[in-house]
Amino acid sequence: MDLGILKCGACKASICDTQDIWWNNPPLEKHPLFDEIINRIDDKEKKNLVKSMNRIVGICELYAVYDSDEFLKDCQTYLAKVSNDYIRVVVRHKNGGGDVYIRLTPPFPLISYLFLIESLVRCCKELFEFRDGKMRNLSEVKQMNEALGEGVLPSRIYYEKGKNLYDMKKMDEAIAAYSKAIELEPSYCEAYNNRGIVLNCKGEPEKALEDYNKAIELNPYNSAVYYNRAHLWDSKEKALEDYNKAIEINQKFHEAYQKRASIFYEYGEMDKALMDLNKAIELNSNLFEAYNYRGLIWLDKGEKNQALAEFNRSLEINPDFSTGYYNRASVLLELGDLEKALLDFNKTIELAPNDSDAYYGRGFIWYHKDKLDNAISDFSMAIKINPHFSKVYKNRGYVWQKKGERDKASADFRKAQELDINQ
Repeated sequence: MDLGILKCGACKASICDTQDIWWNNPPLEKHPLFDEIINRIDDKEKKNLVKSMNRIVGICELYAVYDSDEFLKDCQTYLAKVSNDYIRVVVRHKNGGGDVYIRLTPPFPLISYLFLIESLVRCCKELFEFRDGKMRNLSEVKQMNEALGEGVLPSRIYYEKGKNLYDMKKMDEAIAAYSKAIELEPSYCEAYNNRGIVLNCKGEPEKALEDYNKAIELNPYNSAVYYNRAHLWDSKEKALEDYNKAIEINQKFHEAYQKRASIFYEYGEMDKALMDLNKAIELNSNLFEAYNYRGLIWLDKGEKNQALAEFNRSLEINPDFSTGYYNRASVLLELGDLEKALLDFNKTIELAPNDSDAYYGRGFIWYHKDKLDNAISDFSMAIKINPHFSKVYKNRGYVWQKKGERDKASADFRKAQELDINQ
């Protein structure tokens, strides 16, 4: 009997793979002036409102609790007044609290950093203490407007609305919000990108492709859009071109290295795939799918123990990764450890009850443990899930043969041969 199936675990494209341009820029080192800035804010209570400034030009997160959607709406309106093209302030909805994100565009002298943080902490503190939806004092807003210019562009508000609606799984409303942002600002690359994400999630890849193409036309130096577009291509060559471009623009784009490795793997270019996986893991040591892929490559090279170590690491990071259990079970089976392999196949089926390969693998073990009825049961389940799985018919035929059921064995052998010819 032959098992002969391993899984990459990363062949599916999902919305989780997309890059959200505005929020997911690679984290950089804390601004060197941050501590000095915070130390100049004397009020301890104000200091405690400042959560972090962890990018080189700064993102300062201020947290507060709000009581109602009406209050959140007031937050959004209020903080929009202290934003402009260089300093953008946005409230995002979360259960039980509101997040305020501040995005700065360089360069800013020290005095501007100080003014920004002190003023925003004061006005946010005033707002968050108020619970009836009315402002007691707009003096801070007036000061900020005088210092920082006009309010936030309406297109930005619709853009953020689209993000919130997407987070709430309201896809049609998110598309409408992004469309409004584009209507107000036709050159808004990020809005095209994010609308493309939602359209792809809705199962409209042609429209998503149009949006990604437009985003690239508007800004050909945004790595995230190339990465997102790569997911849509049926052609591996085109996908590879887009992953190459994403990496050329952003050499720390670990997701792009991982995805490019998957294409090299499918092409059989194992050394290139391994180099990309090594780079991805160097950039982010928690990429469980990258360890899984690396395990497959070591297995292809005949290094079973090395492969086992990679699958172990993948499962340490994500204990609910069903593909990792399946692949580890397959290696354990090749190493002759049937008991541990059986446990991993059991776990795979627990996590992914419609995984025909896992039933096939477990049936394989039952056959070798001479538990023929169990083997028949698992092989039959695999066929129920995937009626075109020729190997299962063939191996179930061996079981029937061993049980003395020659007619059933012959029927399964014929079916396996028929499927092989038609494939």
